[in-house]
Amino acid sequence: MFEKNELEEWLIEISQFIKEPISIYLIGGGSMSFQDIKENTKDIDIVTTSKKTFHLFDKAIKSAKYEREVNILDDFYLTALAVYKKGDSRIDVFQKQVGKMLIFTNNMQERAISYNQYGNLSVYTGP
Repeated sequence: MFEKNELEEWLIEISQFIKEPISIYLIGGGSMSFQDIKENTKDIDIVTTSKKTFHLFDKAIKSAKYEREVNILDDFYLTALAVYKKGDSRIDVFQKQVGKMLIFTNNMQERAISYNQYGNLSVYTGP
């Protein structure tokens, strides 16, 4: 479970391991927390827009001691590039398609709101 301040701390932690500029897009509860719509979220859902961004993010999150889940049975995660866990925290990373219900389009990317910059990590939320 992440509260807004814990989500912020997590982004600061991860950003320390990102060596090149990348952008990620928070959707779901993480995005709603930063927009003060929701107090907390059980997981963080992230969309990346390129394989390069994913690989840089993957390296950073592993450096922060998150373990990549390999045995995921839920159909929702069939489109996930990766699911990471550390303790009770779960991070779900997608590229363009989130489950069977959402395609992250270029139009959505353009409408995303810049939330904050953490070193080389630019974070956007949904409009």
